Amino acid sequence: MAGDFGGMRATTLLRSYVAEFGMYPVPTFVAIPKIHSAITEEGEVTIERISKNVGKQLEELRWLATAIKNHSAVEPSPQ
Repeated sequence: MAGDFGGMRATTLLRSYVAEFGMYPVPTFVAIPKIHSAITEEGEVTIERISKNVGKQLEELRWLATAIKNHSAVEPSPQ
C-alpha cells in the first residue's frame, strides 16, 4: 500500500518525463489524500485547501498557455 501520499512520489518522478515529451509542467501540484472523502460523487470538493490549490494550479496553467501563445506569435518553435 502506498499510503495517503503515494501519488506524490509518482508525480515527482513523472515531471521529468513531461519535459521529455515536449510538455511544460506547471510548478504547483495538488495533493489530495483520501480522495474518496475529499470529493463527493457530485464533484463537490469538501476541503477548502484543495479548492484553493486547484485554483492556483489552473491559474498557473492559464498563465503558461498565454505566455506560450504570445511568444509563439513572435517567434515560432524551432523544428
